[in-house]
Amino acid sequence: MFFLISQLTGGFLLAHVVTYNHYSVEKFPYNTNIMSNYACLQLYTTRNMRPGIFVDWLWGGLNYQIEHHLFPTMPRHNLAKVMPIVKEFCVENDLPYMVDDYFTGWKLEIQQFANVANIAKKMKSKIM
Repeated sequence: MFFLISQLTGGFLLAHVVTYNHYSVEKFPYNTNIMSNYACLQLYTTRNMRPGIFVDWLWGGLNYQIEHHLFPTMPRHNLAKVMPIVKEFCVENDLPYMVDDYFTGWKLEIQQFANVANIAKKMKSKIM
């Protein structure tokens, strides 16, 4: 029973982190210029959740998703340390640094799901 509960809870939290960080941002076509710039791709397609003691603990440091994507091999406990450096880089280069509270990111995530559903509906009607 412990194994089942821990796997379900862990799986839910991991899925929640991934959808919050990745599905609450704009999507780009495969052939756009952004795909050729690694740093810009990570900054435009990833959102962080505002850090805090509870959020850092619950999400295991993956609320620093921008830093995790820019530095994928960096240990999670160091992601918070590079966050100010990444923010400064973004300001200096006029790049977005998207970090929001839980409810703002969740709302944007739901809006993005609705956008994808509308596109799928339009594509389905063209096929039929």
